[in-house]
This record gives sequence, C-alpha cells and structure tokens, in this order.
Amino acid sequence: MPGGLTLPPLFTTAERDSFAMRSIRERHTRSLVSVIEENSLEEPYRSRLLALHREALGAAPLTDPFAREGWDPALFEPRELADWRRELAPLAGRSWYELPWYFAEAFFFLALLFAFGYYEPAGPHRLQDPFAPLKRRELVRPGGGLDTASGLAALLPGAAPLPEALHELLLASLWGNRVDLSMQHLAGAYRFSFLRHDERELLVDHTAALAERLQAARRVDFILDNSGPELACDLLLASWLLLQDPQRRVVLHAKRSPFYVSDATASDVRAALEALAGSPQAPVRQAGQGLLRQMQERRLALREHWFWNGPLFFSEMPAELRRELGASNLVLIKGDANLRRLAGDRKWPPTTRMEPLTRYFPAPLAALRTLKSELVLDLEPGQAERLDREDPEWRTNGRRGVIRLVDPVVASGGA
Repeated sequence: MPGGLTLPPLFTTAERDSFAMRSIRERHTRSLVSVIEENSLEEPYRSRLLALHREALGAAPLTDPFAREGWDPALFEPRELADWRRELAPLAGRSWYELPWYFAEAFFFLALLFAFGYYEPAGPHRLQDPFAPLKRRELVRPGGGLDTASGLAALLPGAAPLPEALHELLLASLWGNRVDLSMQHLAGAYRFSFLRHDERELLVDHTAALAERLQAARRVDFILDNSGPELACDLLLASWLLLQDPQRRVVLHAKRSPFYVSDATASDVRAALEALAGSPQAPVRQAGQGLLRQMQERRLALREHWFWNGPLFFSEMPAELRRELGASNLVLIKGDANLRRLAGDRKWPPTTRMEPLTRYFPAPLAALRTLKSELVLDLEPGQAERLDREDPEWRTNGRRGVIRLVDPVVASGGA
C-alpha cells in the first residue's frame, strides 16, 4: 500500500455477526462438509476434515499445519513457505474469530488441503482437487459453463457488431462472478439468470472506456476468479480479443492449488477449453478449438503461481510476478476476493478512489467485481447511504457490480 495514506482497520472475523465472521462460520464450513460428501474419503482424512470443521465452528485456536509431520515441503516454493510462516507467527494461539478476514479465509483453504491429504508425500489424495466433483458438474450441468458459452458464442467476431459485442462480453465476465460456489445460495439464485441486471445495479460503469482500452491493447492479462460459468465468460472474452486482432496476446493467470471452492486452477482452465472444443454446438466448438490453437501458437498463455493462493495482499506480490504483469497493457482483475487483495481489505470510506490505493500495481488495470463483501470503493457522496436505505444487504448479496478502469502507473506519475 503506498505511503501517505491513513490506513483504516482491516476487516476481521472478530466482529460479532459480521459478514467476515459468518463467512468462516457458515459459508466455508459448509464448503468443507461438501468436500466430505462429494469425495470418497477413507480414514484418517474424513476425521481430519471433521476436526477442522469443529475448530472453525467452535472458535478453537489455529493449528499450524506446517508444525505437523507428513507433508511434502517440495510442494511449496521457498518464499511461499516463508510467507505463510511469517503471517502465522503473530497469530499463534488466536481463535478463528480473532483474525484478519482475508488471512482467515486463505488459511482455511490451506488447512482444508492439509486435512484432505493434498500435500502428502504419497497418498490417495496427493495433489487431488477436493472440489473437482463440484467443478466438473458446474461445467456441464444445465445453466453451467457450456450452457453459458452457448449463449455467448454468437457475440464473437463475424457474428455481431464489434463494439456492442465487446460490451456484452465484458458484462458477462462481470456478472458471471455471481455464480460462485463458495456462496452457494447466490450461485443457486443466479445460475440461469446471472446476465440479467438493471443498469442501476452497475454502481461504477467504465465499460465503454474499458472496451476502448482493450481494443488498443497488444497484451491483455486476466487474473482469473471462478471456474464454471464465470470462466466460460472469461474464455469467450479472451476469444473475442484474440480473433479481433491477430497480433494481440492474452495471458490467463490461474491458482496453483485449489482455493475458495470454485476458483480456477490451471487444470480447470484446460478442462474448460477441452469441453468447449468438444461441444456439440458449432459456435462453442469453434471458439474452443480456436483457443486451443491460439495456445499452441503462444497467443494465448496460461500461467499459474503460488502467490494467488497465498495469505498476502497484491501490494506484496513477488518480483517475478510484478515483472510478468508489468509487461501487460491491461490487467483484468476478476472477482471480489481479488479486489479485496488489491485494496488491502480495509474499511475504506465508500467514496475512496482506487487510484491512490493501487499506485503500487505494475500495470494499468480494470476491476470486474460483483459485490460479495463489505468493502466498497468509488461511490459518490451519499450513494452508500441511499443504497443502505434501499437494500440493507447491497454490499454482499451479489446484485450490484462494478467495472472500474484505473491506470495506477499514470496516476503515480509514471510512464
């Protein structure tokens, strides 16, 4: 976070009945139960997951998974281990309801992977995605990823006017974030209707300016969020960008390990591309085959990095990732948790502008975020109060969203 700013408090799980506390107590413990139900788990893995469930529900002290035996250090990068151990050290002995919120969520999924056996040197669940059954179903079910792609494929070049098509694909990439399996009540509510929206629900709308910047960009990077319908929207947007300009390059950044239930790993991206390429729907099949061909031509690249699964905010990203993103003309940052990491997950006043919060970021960026947490930025004076009166849950119920273009390099006086 840049100097000169007065930092407000972090969101924490210590606030009684706050959204942060409920996220651990209700959302994520339900996700853990679904892992037990969806996978054929033998002992001791089932008992380990049930123990984690009891700890999180019962406000027990954190258990350091790195202090136990039976995990493979080779599955972690040295700095990744150092980051986790450094962040864990001052929180030793605290309960699940005395933590910075983002850390609590990231640590929950790390602890889940340890309990599941993901990091074991050898074993039945080594490097196995505990959320894979849910993700596979989300790709092929009615209203899932393939259905979503079928509804959007007509927007690709040659089938629709260029500016209008790009605008629609940007809106799809935004609202696809409503179908997030870590918030299953939202996913269920929006599965067949996530594209429907009132224009007033887009609280910050830089769609036109973002479309113009995208059309001028030679390289566009996506920091991905969810698999399933949202990933299908992102891949169709990537396809449009690649088809519209044969000199353009798109880079997709995925999680290295399973995270937040439905967050996209590199394996999820490959599975989605193969599913699109095998679709019986000709426009979807052509889009998928085109994306696979563009990957072979190195115009579409897929990257994974441990940092996307880690406990730190984006201001603390490692140098090699800064260099990678710094080569981009525009970085699309998808989803709510990524926005929280971008802005430091603090209680900024809702009129706070993103520019001073993101001066550290190495490239121009655009945030496409459906609101599913209490962090709000870029509103006009009085707007938050009016929304409070209209809908007390507007910050977290997935109805509102933002498409926010910001150029921190220019804002900080850089080139």
